[in-house]
Amino acid sequence: MTRVPIVIIFVFFSLNSAAQFKKNNENKKEDIGFEKKEREKLKYNAIFFDALQQKNLKNYKLSLELFETCIRLNPNESAAYYESARINQILHNTDIALEQSRVSIKKDPNNNWYIKLYADLLKKNQEYQKAAIEYKKLIKKLPKNQEYYFLLAETYIHNREYLRAIGVYDQIEEFFGIDKMISMQKYSLYMQENKTNLAIKEVEKIIQHFPSDIEALEILSELYLLNNQQNKAIGIFQKIAKENPGNGHVNLKLANYYRDIGDNEKSFNELKKAFENPNLLIDIKIPVIASYFPLLDSDETMKKQAFELCGILVKKHATNHKSHALYGDLFYAINDHENALENYLKSIEIEVNQPQVWTQSIFILADQGNFDKVLEFSKQALNLFPFNPIFYYFQGVSESRMKQHNNSVKTLTLGLDYVVNNDLLKVEYYSTLAESQRNLGKHHESDSLFELALAINPDNALVLNNYSYYLSLRKKNLEKAKEMSRRSNELDLENGTYQDTYAWILYQMGDYKNSEIWLKKAITNGGNKSSVIVEHYGDVLFMLGKKDEALEQWKQASVLDKNNNELLKKIKTMKLND
Repeated sequence: MTRVPIVIIFVFFSLNSAAQFKKNNENKKEDIGFEKKEREKLKYNAIFFDALQQKNLKNYKLSLELFETCIRLNPNESAAYYESARINQILHNTDIALEQSRVSIKKDPNNNWYIKLYADLLKKNQEYQKAAIEYKKLIKKLPKNQEYYFLLAETYIHNREYLRAIGVYDQIEEFFGIDKMISMQKYSLYMQENKTNLAIKEVEKIIQHFPSDIEALEILSELYLLNNQQNKAIGIFQKIAKENPGNGHVNLKLANYYRDIGDNEKSFNELKKAFENPNLLIDIKIPVIASYFPLLDSDETMKKQAFELCGILVKKHATNHKSHALYGDLFYAINDHENALENYLKSIEIEVNQPQVWTQSIFILADQGNFDKVLEFSKQALNLFPFNPIFYYFQGVSESRMKQHNNSVKTLTLGLDYVVNNDLLKVEYYSTLAESQRNLGKHHESDSLFELALAINPDNALVLNNYSYYLSLRKKNLEKAKEMSRRSNELDLENGTYQDTYAWILYQMGDYKNSEIWLKKAITNGGNKSSVIVEHYGDVLFMLGKKDEALEQWKQASVLDKNNNELLKKIKTMKLND
């Protein structure tokens, strides 16, 4: 037996031990590296899931910070970029979201969720062509997912590429079959492109598949009319009437058709049928009557039709406040205020929350001089509409007319705070307040308010006249009064009241000759019916030495105002009162 030398055995075992040691050392290093990676992975996952939890709790700021930490720990992982992009999308940080979304796709280009988010962000950023490219990728990968087709079509519509959108809808119908909603969208897009014939074909296709679809039939009839195919339109109308005999819309369309071809009698008969239909909404009927308003003064036939239709409306919708309010407007338009008020009150009785109807009612009462009722209605309206300045105004005016001047000042001062961006109403407030303050003997306050009114509108003839007249009665600032009165007469020629004011200012200034000239103008322009103007004329004649003529005018004035004791005293003594 061959014997192995001891030296060789020693060397062999030494080498073997060294190799084993090296191998064990390398394994140990690998184990350490593996453990480190596992710890980093666990740390990443813990932070990532914490970030997701914070996102679900809508703690977006903290969630973004945690995702940023994930990105620092592992910049090659795509999910943190994607989730950050989703949060920034929610926060409308579109530019940041887009960049993060781009990075996520770069790191994982086949992830459908990433592509979808990127496309959505591009569309939101109005980068429609780029968005379309991304949606096409998704369609290619998942051709049976309808959502992607609709998103692509929507992108084309936003970019006004209507024919491309129609092409996408064609693809949807090819894959999934005819759908009314899609066909209606294609019809609308063809109309956008002014391709009426193709729009007609699209609606005809709907009717082929859904022959009893009233909406499609109505649209098709309109398209036929638009395309000068009246006979086909009439055929559709007849089909609708047969399918749905209670369809008031058909009557309205027929009314329009007959009107367009000049057959007004048939048109009106169709309108009456539509209005007789209680199922046709009142909001559809109201614009029909509203279209008559411009014709009420010029066309007796149209006026008669309007009232007949509104009568039917009130009958068929008796419990609807809108019908009575519209009837009131119709009467108001022809100056029949009694019937207008009656219908307005019926409307309010059904529904009190109608500030415009309250306003119209109060206007009528004020025009009638019924200030007791104006006051009553204004207070009721203010209980309903406490911030509406028009009702404070009417209350203040009625209190002034009823000589409740302190109340008037309080009401108008309160209401003035609610007048916003309405200079016309503000002028009315100031002038009415000025009247009330004057009646309380507070002339300085009154003058200041007239000044405020004129600062807004220096050419308000009524304010100019009243202010100048009150100054003349007090014999104050007569030159200013004269200038204001002159301007009011320039603005409103042949106004007897304004001419009397100018004449009286001249009287107070001692210019009796010119005063007589202006008073003659005033008498000619309706002043002969005013006891004040006729009395003024007598006073001027008296100062000119024409005492017999003056007496005659005073007597005429006393006939117009039988309770004027000062005037009777003037007649008896033949002297001017101080």
